[in-house]
Amino acid sequence: MQVDVTVNVADYGPITALAVIKMNRKIRERGQNQLQGQGLGRRFGCRTKTEKKGKAYKSNVYIKPGFGKVFEFGSTSVGRTKAGGLLWIGVTAGSKHVRAKTFRKHGNKMFRPPGTNVLIGRKDGQIKYVGIPSVTVTPSVHIRKVADEEAHKFGLYMVQARTGGL
Repeated sequence: MQVDVTVNVADYGPITALAVIKMNRKIRERGQNQLQGQGLGRRFGCRTKTEKKGKAYKSNVYIKPGFGKVFEFGSTSVGRTKAGGLLWIGVTAGSKHVRAKTFRKHGNKMFRPPGTNVLIGRKDGQIKYVGIPSVTVTPSVHIRKVADEEAHKFGLYMVQARTGGL
């Protein structure tokens, strides 16, 4: 035996809108908690955008800034061939936020001893940058999973919106 139930969303228009708002709030809250749990909370954020298409609602979930999706899907960064095929990572306090290319432009000459993956400052003889071939970022947040879980609870949000439990 099969029973098909259809519901006219137009009859529940304001209730559906409130339920969508509640669901989006919960997705943002749980997504932001995941980002903060990974130490990404200050610079990164979970955002939602809702579109009404006819009688239906569509919620899109984003991680801001856009490159934050690397923490959702994972990625590998590879050094440019122009830089010897290496990613240059700053090791001293003054070079952590300065690219190796920019560091050289400010009159800070460096050299790379043959057969090594380090750049050494000529003035002080200290290692300024270490070259590595690639960096792999493993997936650490699961915003899609959160959105899917909350979407499965939409009936509960409809009940809460109907009873005024927002």
